[in-house]
Amino acid sequence: MKMLYISFPDLNGSTGACTHVREILRNLSINNSVTVVSPTKNPPKFGGNITFKRCRYLDIEFLRAFTFSINAFFICFFYLIKNKCDVIYERDHAFGTGCNLTLFFNIPVIMEVNGISNETGRFPGPIAKIINSVLHNRYSIATHIVTVTPKLKEFLQLRYNLPSDKISVVENGANIDLFKPMNKENALKKLNLDSEFKHVCFVGHLAPWQGVEYLIKSSSFILSKCPNTKFIIVGDGPKLDELKKLVNTLNVSSNYLFTGYVDYETVPVYINASDICVAPFVIERNDRIGLSALKIYEYLACGKPVVASKIKGIEELLSASNGGISVTPEDVCDLGKAIVRLLQDDLLCEKMGTEGYKFIRDHHSWKIAASNVERISCKVINSSNKSCST
Repeated sequence: MKMLYISFPDLNGSTGACTHVREILRNLSINNSVTVVSPTKNPPKFGGNITFKRCRYLDIEFLRAFTFSINAFFICFFYLIKNKCDVIYERDHAFGTGCNLTLFFNIPVIMEVNGISNETGRFPGPIAKIINSVLHNRYSIATHIVTVTPKLKEFLQLRYNLPSDKISVVENGANIDLFKPMNKENALKKLNLDSEFKHVCFVGHLAPWQGVEYLIKSSSFILSKCPNTKFIIVGDGPKLDELKKLVNTLNVSSNYLFTGYVDYETVPVYINASDICVAPFVIERNDRIGLSALKIYEYLACGKPVVASKIKGIEELLSASNGGISVTPEDVCDLGKAIVRLLQDDLLCEKMGTEGYKFIRDHHSWKIAASNVERISCKVINSSNKSCST
């Protein structure tokens, strides 16, 4: 299969979107020829089956996606004049470059949708209406759509009146070669962490929807029951300074380590050095479309028990894997009690960690996710060829 893959996220970035694209491409390119149009300046080395074409954009708020879309269209247009392509695969943005291309070249296009464009309400009402109208048009033109959660599929069906068989769900995964169980003492030593303490770890972009403040607010209760506990916050983001101030206000700063940005390859060391991993997501933004959070897959892949908010997608994952405990979102008391329960029960932690690891290994590696994308793409190509021949 020859695929033209249009990706707005920079593949050298540290966000979940960047990780998702890198891992899907890494595995897709094993058996397929992939040409990637991306803003990435120095793309990762994936092997001979993948080619990168850099697409620049204006780094100005509200113009990034628009200018990327225009430039990507012309790069892809001239590429397709000279080269054969079986399918166009595009991570969703409002202007649908792939959908515009299919009007000229009659090549099937798959759009991957990972969220709602106005999910944070950051666009004014008139602009949001325009975006919604454009999206309705793009989704109608797309040959097929891939979402990362069943809840998002349901949302698109209802909002844009799309048939169920036009949308497939491919959930996120974990790089099980990188995120895997390792010796805890070695991980602690590598990070110069005190083995006399138990560690509770959060990994992720410190944004409002992550709910890290609820973990901090539960700290006093947790420390009253388990005083030999330390909390590790791995990541950077707009809430970092606010979270540090909250830690100081609650007089628990001596029990907190904020690492700031950490290389992707180092993240599993922090997870493996910990006893419990947490994801205290808030309801806003998350429950509406469900979650397929990378951190949960990576926590479980490292064999760690998870305490996470009871959000659609996360709740089902923890239940299916037996890898953790779901708690009421934004409930400091429920969160604190669940963490204490695990801190006081090493056998339960070990059981959850083992079962969670096996579940991710068998069902949610990036290799499996990429094979699902490949299967869907081949089905779309075959269906399109049949339509053209009739």
